Amino acid sequence: MEPPQLHAPRLFDPAAEPAAELKRLNVELLVSYTELLRRVCSLVCLSRALALTALLRSALADGTPGYDAHVHSCGVVLANMQQLLSEQRDAQAADALEHALQQQLSSQRQATLLLRQRAAAARQATAHAAARKA
Repeated sequence: MEPPQLHAPRLFDPAAEPAAELKRLNVELLVSYTELLRRVCSLVCLSRALALTALLRSALADGTPGYDAHVHSCGVVLANMQQLLSEQRDAQAADALEHALQQQLSSQRQATLLLRQRAAAARQATAHAAARKA
């Protein structure tokens, strides 16, 4: 099954190790989010008269430089992280299925070995009983 298409610029290398790419994207998201918070906090310090919610609404509605770009950047990084995780689902499912089949095979082998041991013990007991009668 194909993962859904990414509707944002691709920020990760599909050939790279997924865990490393997720860590890198997480750092990028944290940096962008931190910068967004820094801008909001500096605006709050400059304008304490406004309530925070009203300040944020007016800042975002007025298109204050930097806010839209940082919010968009966070969305793009999150979309890339979601895409990367979606692409790993097939591999994860295959690994889980392989593990389950290996467990089942191991269990069946143990059961077969136990049956063979019991059959051998039964044959030996039967042969021993037949030898006593003779």
